[in-house]
Amino acid sequence: MSKNEVKNRIEKAILVSAEKQINSIDSTVENMVTRAIGSLLGISNSWGRAEIDHCNGRSSILTSIIEEKARRQVEKIVSTFKFDENDKEVLLAFQKEYKEQLKRRISWHAENEAKRIAEIIIKKFTDRELEKIGFEKDDTEKAKVSY
Repeated sequence: MSKNEVKNRIEKAILVSAEKQINSIDSTVENMVTRAIGSLLGISNSWGRAEIDHCNGRSSILTSIIEEKARRQVEKIVSTFKFDENDKEVLLAFQKEYKEQLKRRISWHAENEAKRIAEIIIKKFTDRELEKIGFEKDDTEKAKVSY
């Protein structure tokens, strides 16, 4: 085999390899763009099935559109509602719902406050226990840095 033939075969191998890499990159970029557009729209594709992505209250173009349409429908319904201040059944239902909501909110706030206080107590306890065994705050900082 001549030098020229070897050179041509090497160049051809490089071109074929480069073409494969470019096709692979094109495919990867296309998939990334598809996922990004889906994400902007609010569509996730999990387990090969497209669905509206609404986890943790994330909003997207799609969820915003749905929310706006739902809001308009609710406004229509509410605008036709006549509230009779003397209707005892309606007032009792309102009072019951109010009490339930109030209990939920108090519980939620109490849980958060208890969590905050528990974290303070645990921190103080841990610091005190570490001091008992001779572990200084400087040691804690050194441990964080070295870890």
